[in-house]
Amino acid sequence: MKPAVSVQDPVAGQLQALFDVLQQHPASEAALSAFLDLGVKHNRLDILEQHLSALAKRNKPSLRLCAILADIYERQRNFEKAAANIRGLFRCDGHKTEDMYNAAGRILPRTEQIADLQLCCQLLENGIREYPQSPGIVHNLIESIQMLGRHEEVLPIYRDAIKRMPADDTLYFGLGLVEMVTSNLSSGFEPYKHRFNLPRFKAETPYIPWPQWKGEPLAGKKIYVWAEQGVGDITMWGGLLPWLVEQGANVTCAVSRRMMPLFVRSFPAIAIVEKSLALTKTTHEAGYDYQCPMGNLMEYTLPHYKPSSRPAYLIADKEAVARKRAEYLALKPTAKKIVGLSWHSVVETGWRRNIPIELFHPLINDPEVVCIALQYNQQLGDTGHFNQQNTQQIHTDFSFIPIDDIDLWATQHAAMDEVLTIQNSSTHLAGALGTPTSLFLSTYGAWHWGNGSTSNYWYNSVTVYRQQPGQKWKSLIRESQLIQKDI
Repeated sequence: MKPAVSVQDPVAGQLQALFDVLQQHPASEAALSAFLDLGVKHNRLDILEQHLSALAKRNKPSLRLCAILADIYERQRNFEKAAANIRGLFRCDGHKTEDMYNAAGRILPRTEQIADLQLCCQLLENGIREYPQSPGIVHNLIESIQMLGRHEEVLPIYRDAIKRMPADDTLYFGLGLVEMVTSNLSSGFEPYKHRFNLPRFKAETPYIPWPQWKGEPLAGKKIYVWAEQGVGDITMWGGLLPWLVEQGANVTCAVSRRMMPLFVRSFPAIAIVEKSLALTKTTHEAGYDYQCPMGNLMEYTLPHYKPSSRPAYLIADKEAVARKRAEYLALKPTAKKIVGLSWHSVVETGWRRNIPIELFHPLINDPEVVCIALQYNQQLGDTGHFNQQNTQQIHTDFSFIPIDDIDLWATQHAAMDEVLTIQNSSTHLAGALGTPTSLFLSTYGAWHWGNGSTSNYWYNSVTVYRQQPGQKWKSLIRESQLIQKDI
């Protein structure tokens, strides 16, 4: 007898009815598609998983069923089970689609197991042979290899892919990123310029009528430098602006309105204006000799000009910093030191860099430390859980919204005695302000930090602790404690 359709949960009832049809006609693509479409539409992944996993146990695993279950578990962010189904999928006989290879590239690295990364590399190498025109498989393979710390190996893979797909700008852009890592920021700038052909960069690129600066002498010239990408990159590249002034240039720098107060205070020799996609009449009439996106400055300044060898270049409001310090120290009667903590990033690659907040406990568990959350997205669930479990509390400042007020966010970073952070905007703000900072960097860290050193080109006050392949975050944090004790 068929189960009755639930009046209280009609979607569950409809799914049960569709699954009954699917059981009677297991080869019916129409029945399977209707079942999946309804479950995904109403976000009833739990029911899809329950029925399909039961079906998989009763029958020999198939390519299609393993692929579907892997997708469902990936949507549920259950990457262990998603990876198990990917492994099962590639053990099945039958033709593997391009989507299946790309799913392997997305899912297997999420277990953070060396064996799964190695398997992922093997599968994607086969995938490239089968689908040589797939940039997605190329990118996934390269990311997996880099997570194993084998950065040099990916350069020939990118170059071979470019030969096969010379019109694909994502490949040039990726090659530039890897070259910057492997060369420790001494090359890779030319392919990195292909970023402006990608949709997400085009959307933020203003129309500017003046010729792009390509390293010509700047003495007596007027140059319009415009900000690109996020707060972290803009902050980092801001360290290159003084070099332009030293060359005798008349510099104007266009940044978003929320960053203007901080830049106006920090760069008095530079005209700071608001960036817009349509230049104002006043800007048009200024008659600049050159224009330059901030990221392109690297090609002509690094490595001979290193901001880390100069004084910190961002300047917070001193009076506001003093008020914040007094406010934070008052949170704890025994406090003598303020430590800022940032542990989470919301970007797509955040899963590689995020560290569970609980792992920082040994670094802040001190009666003389008051700990302040520096997250621009606040992550209140994380701090709430931490504070319930520990006597040491992590305090969140609700007096402002960090993402809207970069100047006050910088004030907060400048008020810290020390910052503990993952790879995100907090690293750049703290470093540019000269605040002592420990950066916990994943094996596949961003190109900004070069390759293999605790120092960096950008900030003298930032010490980089690099995760080794297979190393757990807990181990890296413990390692940083031992290093600090030796110092």
